[in-house]
Amino acid sequence: PYPHKYFLALKELDLIDNVFPGMSKTFYCLQNSYHIDDVWMHMILSLEASTYMTKNPMLRLSAFLHDVGKPFTKTYGLHEVHFYGHEKTGSIETSKWMERLSFDQKDIEYVQKMILHHQYWFTDETKDSTLRKFIKKLGPDWFDIFILRLADRKGNRRNKEKPLITMEMNKLLGRIFSLNEK
Repeated sequence: PYPHKYFLALKELDLIDNVFPGMSKTFYCLQNSYHIDDVWMHMILSLEASTYMTKNPMLRLSAFLHDVGKPFTKTYGLHEVHFYGHEKTGSIETSKWMERLSFDQKDIEYVQKMILHHQYWFTDETKDSTLRKFIKKLGPDWFDIFILRLADRKGNRRNKEKPLITMEMNKLLGRIFSLNEK
């Protein structure tokens, strides 16, 4: 019931890179002003949050690995750190690890899809046609992306005073459900 403790133990025993080569790059990888934790701790907290939201082990794994591409894509802007393309880099790294660990191809593709699309961003101005394309691209897994976003949000201690589901998210979810019924 506490998979995050497994990964914490691997770190404590200095074995994490044996399972996920390069994972130690997430330790002490400071993020931008949207986060107070380094990448590693944010991923741990997101995994922990996911255990209260889903029983799907691959979605939980996605919650843990969703930002693993950040150390590989970190750049410095004038006033802020950026991680452009971290979702693509993270999905590639995750695929390599999962193949090495002999995961089923279906599970690898699912986790890749979750990581690749976890950064989606829609507003009230987003057209219905754009939302339909998003739903079609993800297929029946579209709601899992929403769960992953919630775990990501809950795993960010900068948001602890904010509601888990904002009014905007609630409206978006209502629109997607409405479009999905049509």
